[in-house]
Amino acid sequence: MKKLGNKKIWVRVAVGIVAVVVLAFVAFTVVKGIGKSRISKNAAVKGDTSGDPFLYHDKKYHYNTDLVNILCEGVDRDTSLTSDNAVGKAGQADVLFLISLNTKTDEWKLYSIPRESMTVVRTLDEKGELADVQTMQITLQYAVGRNGAESSELVGEAVSEIMCSIPIQRYAAINFNAFPEINDAVGGVTVTVEEESYDQVIADRVKGYEVGSTITLKGEDAFTFVRERNSYVQESSSQRLLRQKQYVKAFVPAAKKAIKKDITLPLKLKNIMKDDMVTDISLSEMAYLTTAFSKVSFDDIDIITLPGEEVLGNKYKEYYVDDEAVEDMVIDNFYQKE
Repeated sequence: MKKLGNKKIWVRVAVGIVAVVVLAFVAFTVVKGIGKSRISKNAAVKGDTSGDPFLYHDKKYHYNTDLVNILCEGVDRDTSLTSDNAVGKAGQADVLFLISLNTKTDEWKLYSIPRESMTVVRTLDEKGELADVQTMQITLQYAVGRNGAESSELVGEAVSEIMCSIPIQRYAAINFNAFPEINDAVGGVTVTVEEESYDQVIADRVKGYEVGSTITLKGEDAFTFVRERNSYVQESSSQRLLRQKQYVKAFVPAAKKAIKKDITLPLKLKNIMKDDMVTDISLSEMAYLTTAFSKVSFDDIDIITLPGEEVLGNKYKEYYVDDEAVEDMVIDNFYQKE
């Protein structure tokens, strides 16, 4: 009788475990559905999405409302992104990518916005009211926010204006300090050192970094690879952008592999990085994005840099986007023909 009783107990335990797993799966599916609905309908930066057709080069177009655009920022700041700060002390957005997801096809596209892109930068006072407007590098727009959320919204507005007023539904700003942890969470990122983006400063700090070599970046080496540059070399900023694009393309398959092993990884990272990340992406929206992310193949993904020209200003690099070329790019990728 005792053995039979133990058997019944274990059967109940097994049934209970299965029930919990099934409920968790159902809950995740429901949450995922809610996330897709919320992120599709609510835009943090509202652009021209009226859907009204218009003529462009004698052809009718309307905005593709299936798209969700998410601004990703790599912020250079020594302290927490979640704490309040004095205006001008929030750090700079040294890396700017816009992810565009088609919620109907699960297709992703990535757009790189050079940090030196010249745009209208709004300066706020201590009360958060507009104090001044100047044409400056977009990286400086992040600095004037009183907190990470305000800074990200300001940068989102600037990116939207550069890209012909497209809407930006969400943002995620990550402190560079968190890069080593994110990098190692996916098992490291493997890259091949390319001649066009080679930098001696990195060679002096990262073991095995030489043209043609394949290395797996771990910890601080990943941080060095995406951030550092030789400021005495004129093209070092554009070379760093090439490395950042290379890193993103290599990070994606590593992240997909890690998420397949643990689908809750993005949620765990969000919790771990609570002081090093500011985002308005909810847990339900993250569940949806994680699922959509896991479906797509990034093998041939192209990271599109906003077309323009880099010049040396009075003191710092300045990148002037080609307005006509950007408009063509936006029409081709964010709008549909009638």
